Amino acid sequence: MSVRPPCRLDIYFASEKPRAVILRRGPTQHVRMIAWNTKADTFQDGQWVKHRVYEAKCDLSPDGKHFAYFGFSNRQSQGQMTGGFAAVSEVPYFTALAILIEGSTWGHGGRFIDRHHVLCPYLHSDQLPPLPAPLRWVWHPNSFGIPRNKAPLSRDVRPSHFLLSSGKVAKIEPAAMERFLAAWPPVPKAPDLPKWCAVEEGCLYRIGPKGRRVLLRDFNSMEFEAIEAPYSGVVV
Repeated sequence: MSVRPPCRLDIYFASEKPRAVILRRGPTQHVRMIAWNTKADTFQDGQWVKHRVYEAKCDLSPDGKHFAYFGFSNRQSQGQMTGGFAAVSEVPYFTALAILIEGSTWGHGGRFIDRHHVLCPYLHSDQLPPLPAPLRWVWHPNSFGIPRNKAPLSRDVRPSHFLLSSGKVAKIEPAAMERFLAAWPPVPKAPDLPKWCAVEEGCLYRIGPKGRRVLLRDFNSMEFEAIEAPYSGVVV
C-alpha cells in the first residue's frame, strides 16, 4: 500500500494587515488557496484548481485582499488554450478578475506596488484587460511592459514613475513607491517564512518562546472539492 507524500505549503504575508495566503499543493496539479488570519490563527478554506501554479511567481496585496499568480493550464478560457497565464483574484479564490494569456512560462503573475496598483507582468499597455476598481494595472518601459515602436530600457534602471493603461501617470504614495523599488527589479522568487512560523510535512507551526513549536493546522487530509467564487470572473 503506497503512502501519499505530505502536501506542500507556500505562504505569502500581507505587509499592512495580519493576513496571509497559503497555497496548499498536492498532488502536483491540485492547488488550494487558504486565507490565514495571522493574529487570530483562523483559516478560511478557499478554491481549488487543477493546474500548475508557480509559487515563486505569485504576490499578495499589502492589505491581503487580492492575489496575483502565474499558472499553466491546458483548459480553454475565453475561447482559446491558455497555456501560461497571469491572473489577479480575490482571496481566497483563484477565479480571475482579469487574466493575461502568455502561452509560455516566461512571465509572472504581476507585482503589487500598493494595495491598488499592480505591475503588469509582460504585456503592452494597450493589451491589458480591465481590472475592477480600485485595482489598476501599471507598467513602465524598463519593467515588463514595452510600448510599441520603442526600444526597452535596461531593467536595472529604476523608474521614476509608473503609467496606467490609459497612459496617465499613476498616483502612488512616495513611501509605497520607495518600498517597491528598494528591491528593483522585481524578480519573482519563492516567499520566505518569518522566524515565528515553520512548515514541515504539510503542517503549519507557530514558534513560541525558546523555539517551542505549536501546531496550528495539519493540511494533509484535504481532498479536492469544487468551489465557486462569490463573484463573477474567469475560471481557469
